[in-house]
Amino acid sequence: MPSFRQFFTNLVFEPPHWSTHCEFSAETTATVRTWQGTDIRLTYQIIRPLERAPRAAPVVLIQGLGEQLLGWNDAFCELLASRLRTDVVRFDNRDVGHSTKLDDPAPGDYTVADMADDAAALIETLGYKQVHVVGLSMGGFICNELLLHHRSRILSCAILMSAGEDSSKSGAKASDRVNKAFASPPKGDDVESMAAFRMTFWEVWVPPAKWTDELQAYARAEAKRNAERGACPVGAIRQFMAVTASPSWLAPLRELTDVPPTVVVHGTEDEVI
Repeated sequence: MPSFRQFFTNLVFEPPHWSTHCEFSAETTATVRTWQGTDIRLTYQIIRPLERAPRAAPVVLIQGLGEQLLGWNDAFCELLASRLRTDVVRFDNRDVGHSTKLDDPAPGDYTVADMADDAAALIETLGYKQVHVVGLSMGGFICNELLLHHRSRILSCAILMSAGEDSSKSGAKASDRVNKAFASPPKGDDVESMAAFRMTFWEVWVPPAKWTDELQAYARAEAKRNAERGACPVGAIRQFMAVTASPSWLAPLRELTDVPPTVVVHGTEDEVI
């Protein structure tokens, strides 16, 4: 059986044989009304299988801090849609990509709970009664809130590279090179500068021993695509304020007695969380 690293490498670098069995919708921006009565524009994309399984629930992918919907690799989305034979939805959280940008909110003006309300409102807007959710990093924090306040819509949950509370509350410390990357703003707002800025994070995400020439080439192409679509470092800062303004989810999650099937995946070499 191939290792996860071999599987991921094949998934990223080899054209997937299942790609002809899926279609990517055009990116669409919908105005959703949250439970607090706030209107938020969320840009999303649906990857649809050409052959759909009866009664298969959609999968909603939720990205992390500062990440656009492109953070979910095309081939990975095709894999899920084709293997599960159901819709896969990826979207821009508020303050990144093509979704609503909030002008100079004060710390605490919105929290992760509000971002979870955005996701739940999008699920309702798309007409899905129940979904499977996958959250990466900050997306895992959003999943925590969905489990607490919107679990009637959640069939199952996968939390990746995340935690039950942010590091300001847990006392966990990121590595020096992670802190250096977060403290180094982009040198400009042109595509080249934004792509170079993103590359500093790729160098953090990938352990040095696994930073191969092939992976570097993929990362450079991905960083350029991300920058061309519309990276928003200021929005990432606002999302970070939302995370630090949010309470710990550990105690309320432990009190739940009706949690849908949930899996938590974390790496031993993670230097961020």
